[in-house]
Amino acid sequence: MTHEEPTGQPNTAPRPPGPPRALVGVALGLAVVLAGAVAVAGILSGSTDSDQPASGASGPATPRPNASGPLTVTATPAPQAGAEQCSALLGALPAELPVPNGTLPRRQLAEPAPVGTAAWGGAEYDPVVLRCGVPRPASLVQTSQLTVVNGVSWLSDYSPAGVLWTVVDRPVYVAVNLPEASGTGPIQELSSVVRRTLPEQPVDPNR
Repeated sequence: MTHEEPTGQPNTAPRPPGPPRALVGVALGLAVVLAGAVAVAGILSGSTDSDQPASGASGPATPRPNASGPLTVTATPAPQAGAEQCSALLGALPAELPVPNGTLPRRQLAEPAPVGTAAWGGAEYDPVVLRCGVPRPASLVQTSQLTVVNGVSWLSDYSPAGVLWTVVDRPVYVAVNLPEASGTGPIQELSSVVRRTLPEQPVDPNR
């Protein structure tokens, strides 16, 4: 930044003595070193973060890790997972589920795979995980609002990770972890399979 003197008579007032030239040189040298260090730090931080999309930014979905090969699924309580109804349901599940702009293929599960469990997933969507034979949902009460899809009654519980859909009108409870980005296509497809393979029965919050 430059400073211009006002026009008119030159400023002849004596200037206060400045710092020695040697100190000025040292100060300038330190400033250059610090500026260089800041620039290098900025480049390094940019190289590690530039490949990741900013939160909320639009654009293609971030590729998911472990998008192919056996999928590890956490085991959860499922006291009726070994029931014949669950075996019948798993044997009738489709090879893929519809999602916006595509489909999710059935995924092989890593061993030891939980009994009564199936999953679908791909590079652009978190996995859809189905668990058959789970306990009655704690949120199921007489006044619960249910959603009927293709003749099947579902209870939906929302969380930051997505929606947990649970079939509540069949001999066994069937839970589906559905990421919100997957849309409702998977639930529609799975409802048709549940309706064909499991007999309908009245919803009983006390069962």
